[in-house]
Amino acid sequence: MIPRRSPLQRSGPPQRKTPLPRASAPIPRSSLKRKRKPAASAAKDFAREYGSRARVKFVSRLPCAACDYAGPIRRDNAHTKTGGTSRKGPYTSIIPLCVAGTPMNCHGRQHGVNGGWLKIGMTAESRARAAANTEAAWLEHRAGTDDDESDGTVDTFEDAA
Repeated sequence: MIPRRSPLQRSGPPQRKTPLPRASAPIPRSSLKRKRKPAASAAKDFAREYGSRARVKFVSRLPCAACDYAGPIRRDNAHTKTGGTSRKGPYTSIIPLCVAGTPMNCHGRQHGVNGGWLKIGMTAESRARAAANTEAAWLEHRAGTDDDESDGTVDTFEDAA
């Protein structure tokens, strides 16, 4: 290799020999904004993800599937499965989890930093069993065979099976 006697010196940033062609019209930015779903599509997704508003209300009255807390604070409808990337699973995979303001805050801990299902003590088998129990309790409630509880609440989560 031949040594250079003086270092290369630049007089500024590199220059193109031919300029880049300009776009004839500005790029429309509206296509980058998130668009709302049509009402029919949103209703269809809600039915697939949660079943019905009555079912959401019923599940929120069940005791927490993780810690069995059955206090006066509502429980969240938590999905145990996904329906794919950025998509919630079907309503049959929902279990009730207690929210902030409860002694355990299972739903918050499940989603929190270093959270997860094992953090709240739920394996895949226990989640599947809890979802099946929730669905069975809902079907029993809908059929009207739950005579001893007029408001649809259940004393313990195991009683829902």
